[in-house]
Amino acid sequence: MTTKHRSSILFLIPPALALACASSLACDVPVFRYALERWPNDNHVLRLSQPAGAPRPAWADSVGHANLGIDTTSTNAPGTFNIVFPDNRPAWLTGSLTGAETVLKLADSPLRRRIAHEILTGASAVWVLVEGAQPASNALVQANAESASRKVAQEIKLPETPAYDPTNPDSPPPKIQANIPLQLRFPLFNLAWKDANESVLCAQLRALAPEEAPDKPLLAAIFGRGRAIVLGGSNLEPASIEGLAAFLCSACSCQTKELNPGTDLLITANWAEALAAYPSGAVTRLPGGGVFLLGGTGAPPSLVVAPATSTAPKAAPSAQPVLTASATRTPWLVPTVLGLLAAIVVAGLLWLFGGKR
Repeated sequence: MTTKHRSSILFLIPPALALACASSLACDVPVFRYALERWPNDNHVLRLSQPAGAPRPAWADSVGHANLGIDTTSTNAPGTFNIVFPDNRPAWLTGSLTGAETVLKLADSPLRRRIAHEILTGASAVWVLVEGAQPASNALVQANAESASRKVAQEIKLPETPAYDPTNPDSPPPKIQANIPLQLRFPLFNLAWKDANESVLCAQLRALAPEEAPDKPLLAAIFGRGRAIVLGGSNLEPASIEGLAAFLCSACSCQTKELNPGTDLLITANWAEALAAYPSGAVTRLPGGGVFLLGGTGAPPSLVVAPATSTAPKAAPSAQPVLTASATRTPWLVPTVLGLLAAIVVAGLLWLFGGKR
């Protein structure tokens, strides 16, 4: 394992955060739910080249609910573009742009809609298996992810959500804000090798694991408002996948987004209104016009997975249990015990991943 690759796992729990976990648990909301309710997604930046003096295109200010900003620059190569992640790392995609239609393809796709829909209806995180060239390798990664999901669902207990009495000044406020069910659920989708419909999503996920060869499989955990953590290479082993799933389901001991792992993907979703509207859905506006319904207890036709013979994203079969908070609640009553347990988990993860040099 390279130093860069190893750090992509170890930064899940940096030393300062580990100390905070051991000393106190200021928040008992799981990481995946805290990220969904409290961390707005950051904008990608599309840098558009156009002739000197050319006016800003009208469609550049009509990106709907996509987390995308348009920056126009003067150049001798008009019509080209590149897109950079919110943290301004090197561009993850370059090409030629013809107008609003191109922006729509960049910001929206069937699988990204489905990912957002799963998260906004209670999924803890969505696994996306970016398939490699070898079917056997893909099948092994899928089996590892499904096994880790089942184990975490069986072993992790979701925190108790305290009742809130507005007439009692001593009553703690509700720590979970939305009515979306609090569940341990990890749907898995396969992103097929060289799937033309999802090439933009594939480019983003591949760019987050640049040390991995493009014909090797990757596994992405997508949670919150489209935030992704990508695993590859030796981190596709069961223990590493299980450790990542357990981290996402653990208490959010560090509430600062920038100190937590992950990168926001470019995705079109009306996160805030879908959170507030549940169990109803919320209208999401697409770049350049057009809308679709996102979230809620219904499954809009645009979000229904097509049969396996289609080129639409396929949900991997899974027998994993769905455990809601009402069925598995265990009140976290003794902070000292919780701090000790968190310290043990942290030490175990650091020992596990630290040994893979």
